[in-house]
Amino acid sequence: MDILLIDDHGLFREGVSALLQSADPDVRVAHAADAASGLAHLEAHGAELVFLDLGLPDADGLSVLSRIKETHPEVRVVVLSGTEDRDTVLECIQRGAMGFIPKSTDNPDTLWHALRMASSGAVTVPASIHSTPPRVTGAAGSPQATRAPTGVAPALTARQQSVLDLLLQGLPNKSIARRLDIAESTARDYVSELLGLYGVTNRTQLVLEVTRRGPLHR
Repeated sequence: MDILLIDDHGLFREGVSALLQSADPDVRVAHAADAASGLAHLEAHGAELVFLDLGLPDADGLSVLSRIKETHPEVRVVVLSGTEDRDTVLECIQRGAMGFIPKSTDNPDTLWHALRMASSGAVTVPASIHSTPPRVTGAAGSPQATRAPTGVAPALTARQQSVLDLLLQGLPNKSIARRLDIAESTARDYVSELLGLYGVTNRTQLVLEVTRRGPLHR
């Protein structure tokens, strides 16, 4: 797997790279010390997954996240941050991040776990983010659906699962429709169905609820 690590601390980059490569020798990690060089590397060489520090010296990390998802929607991004306040985590997930890892974590397996989760289409967030459960009111105008009991992952149709997989990657309805060769309005309807099934009102809550409930029925 080709990984791009964008972080301005050289020792941190070396440590993360060593951890990832010790877990899987097939992992290849490229380094970038700022947003400009990271985006340039991504444009020239690509990557399957990006570990992105929010505290970059030359750009706002959230803006860089949005730029990556706009120009390379297939690239999965895991955010690294010195803070883990709820608003920042939610904003990262809303912008398409597949994971959020506080730099304060003392478990070296956290990085490898986030990589595996992102590779499988799942999202990793700090456990503290689930302390406040999402509201369980259906989305306005969404088709009627039977909501699964709290804590249980609903059984999804193959098409609903495909839409959810792409939604978890941060893709907008237009991109989901293009990937699945369906109308954008149809993609929107499927997203509304998923919101109803999980008992949430927006995409960010959906991602968090999917993560909280654990493995999906496939």
